[in-house]
Amino acid sequence: MDGGGESVVGNLIDSIKAQNYPQELMRIFVCADNCADATARIAREKGAVVFERASSRKGKSYALDDSLKRIMKEYGEEGFEAVFIFDADNLLDRNYTEEMNKLFDLGFSVATSYRASKNVGANWVSAGSSYMFYRESALIHHSRSLLGVGTYISGTGFFVSMELIREFGGWPYHTMTEDIEFSVILSEDGNRIRKADGKITDTGAGTVREDGERYTAVSGTGSTEITTDVSRERDSFFIQQKAVCESGISGVLFRLRLDDRFRVLVPAWNGVRLSKEHPKFWTGWTSRVVYGDSPLQMQMLLLEADTGGMLIYAEDDCTQFKAFDVRYRDGGFDIDIETIPQAPFAKISDFHTVRWRFIPYHGKWYAGAEIYRDYVKKAFRLEEALKSRPAFTEEISLVVLTDMTDRSELDALARRVDPKKTLLHVPGWRKELYDVNWPDYTPRDGMREDIDYAHSLGFRVQLHCNMNGCQMERQEYERFGSAHSLKPFGEGKVNADFSDARRHYLFAQINPASAEWRNFMTARLAAAARELGADSIHLDESLMSGNDGGGYRDGLTSLQGNVRYHEELAHRLPDGVSIGGEGITDFNARFGTFQQSHVYAVDFAEGRYILDRSMAEQIVPLTAAVYREVVSYQWPGLPTTNREEEYLMWYLTGTAIGHIPTLMRESAYSLTGGATAVTEMVLREAQWYAEQRPVKCFENWEEGVLMRWKLKDGSFAVFRREGDSYLLLGNEKDPSSVISHIGFDQNGILRVLSD
Repeated sequence: MDGGGESVVGNLIDSIKAQNYPQELMRIFVCADNCADATARIAREKGAVVFERASSRKGKSYALDDSLKRIMKEYGEEGFEAVFIFDADNLLDRNYTEEMNKLFDLGFSVATSYRASKNVGANWVSAGSSYMFYRESALIHHSRSLLGVGTYISGTGFFVSMELIREFGGWPYHTMTEDIEFSVILSEDGNRIRKADGKITDTGAGTVREDGERYTAVSGTGSTEITTDVSRERDSFFIQQKAVCESGISGVLFRLRLDDRFRVLVPAWNGVRLSKEHPKFWTGWTSRVVYGDSPLQMQMLLLEADTGGMLIYAEDDCTQFKAFDVRYRDGGFDIDIETIPQAPFAKISDFHTVRWRFIPYHGKWYAGAEIYRDYVKKAFRLEEALKSRPAFTEEISLVVLTDMTDRSELDALARRVDPKKTLLHVPGWRKELYDVNWPDYTPRDGMREDIDYAHSLGFRVQLHCNMNGCQMERQEYERFGSAHSLKPFGEGKVNADFSDARRHYLFAQINPASAEWRNFMTARLAAAARELGADSIHLDESLMSGNDGGGYRDGLTSLQGNVRYHEELAHRLPDGVSIGGEGITDFNARFGTFQQSHVYAVDFAEGRYILDRSMAEQIVPLTAAVYREVVSYQWPGLPTTNREEEYLMWYLTGTAIGHIPTLMRESAYSLTGGATAVTEMVLREAQWYAEQRPVKCFENWEEGVLMRWKLKDGSFAVFRREGDSYLLLGNEKDPSSVISHIGFDQNGILRVLSD
């Protein structure tokens, strides 16, 4: 404080000493910054350690910086865990420190506060200030906390862990709004600050629910009780939790601490390995991933060591939602494993989580994935679902995205590949434009004839549909709008809302748990397949089944509705027609055969795709190891082969997760005289697939192997890395059996290499 503190600092110190918290665990420091009054004397008389400071570098930020550095230097042996920052005119509620400490013990390292004025009615200035404090807390901090996004610290009434203070070397933030500067720095590192309840007065009070890096353990206000049960059976142990909170529960979690000699394998973006070398997900994503709301695809993760590891999974068939939050700090990983009830959360006062199972495994990561595969085969009746898949699906060796409006393209393609083993994915089969006016499935003029022609050449045809899309201006929305999915914290409706170079798209997402919607849609899709003679129906956005703030629909979660939708469609489709979809998840891969799959580490910026090579090293094909019968191929964002470098970025990252060859909107010319080296490579690889029928194999991977297949003759093929190049070898024992060879040239450009 820089003067004027003598009349109030004693009251602050008294309120700190009156805390319902062990006084021997607290020490009060006061910085008398360029003070000419009695502030320092009064603080000492009250038992505080006083730092008197006379410096030309005036201001709170410099006072904080000097004081924190002195605390670290002179009092470091006392082992302080966190520092609270208060202004001299603050007063603390008696339970303030106790409530804050509960959150710190859960691992939170930054906390901001609710602030209220002592003299609200004194004059219009104090009344206005009080309103601003209340607005900031209720409408900004609290709302952002409910949404699970970051907020900021402001002025006073917050704590920061000493771990962060040591990392920053004090308080090196000296702009006019140094508190906001601090918040921005945390945000840039992917951290979030959250607000919770408690009381200080001043200007105010509060406790924080979240450090810059995690989600709350139990949300809500009021008394909270959490019980964690740990049990053991044979080779496994289990964790199950119960929470009671009178004002509602939005999630319950437990935290694991893992030494960074280990790695964490998360089934997001088909599989990502987090390590001390690469401890974060790729740019633009936080540390938290949610099951049912892309990108987390399976309710499991692996803790990996050099000779074995630990599989962790939820024993659950889509009754509850889950989230993983993995953060790296202080030489290790903090892993939060969270179970989330069905929204709306305010109605949940007593919540029992699913049981989480921990099973050790010996060997490489795929040994742990195999254990989870055994679980889903039994728990999700996977073998039964596999029997419903048409026989032709096992033969497909190439997927081509095309609108089939140019028969010369099909003629040229039929001369280059085996049509009977090629699937044509057709987005433009409806009268309506792509992603416009769902659920109108009226075929465009001549579509049946175009499919008949494709069939005459031997091709298989898949129609691009949308699983839950409904245009809000259409008559169908009047019927199904009551099942429009809501965001879990009540912050609005869930819509598909995006733009491309042509237009803006906006349509509702109907919850598949609605029995009436499923009956309507499966009937309409089956009719389209029957009318047009299609071989497969693609369900776009089938990987998205978020927690509906409207609650259960017909007694089901959206995850359960997703599974039921696929199963009912499988029974309703004509014999021999398969189901495709977007992504590979626990809930859509049971009955889905052809699944578009998103690649990792490839970003779109400034009109082109960019590959982050360091992030690409994180790729591990977890979903392919568990759901290996799924035929995965590239998502429609795939560039055409004439954009050679960008296509090869997708090819590299896609092949590493088990994609079969995929082409995007080729022409007769690009398949013949205008074929690029990339086009020829893909066609050659497709022919090899058709002849050898490779099956993904997850055993005996040698160093550098990114994918391994078993061939029909019993030999093995591999996709492996050699320095800056990548080879697909038709025989892993024969270095000359090169099917495809790509690599980075001296300028770092990805190219097809000749052998």
